[in-house]
Amino acid sequence: MAYTVDEDSPDLFAMHALQVEGKASIITDENELREIGEILAAKFPIAADMPADPDELLIKIEPEVIYFLDYSAEFGHREKIDL
Repeated sequence: MAYTVDEDSPDLFAMHALQVEGKASIITDENELREIGEILAAKFPIAADMPADPDELLIKIEPEVIYFLDYSAEFGHREKIDL
């Protein structure tokens, strides 16, 4: 799977972003799910009071390749970041 994180700018040619490619998997391990729930509740206390949604899935993304995109240098310019 792949995703991009960028700063919101109306000028496409000024974009700076990270493009991430990696492996996605559904989290099914109860201990891992509990740990994630604790992290979310610590950051967002209101989440601790929210009822569980039986249709909700949590997906883990393990980055394998990351690129820094700098369209101000040239449209489509990207540099690989070593992990």
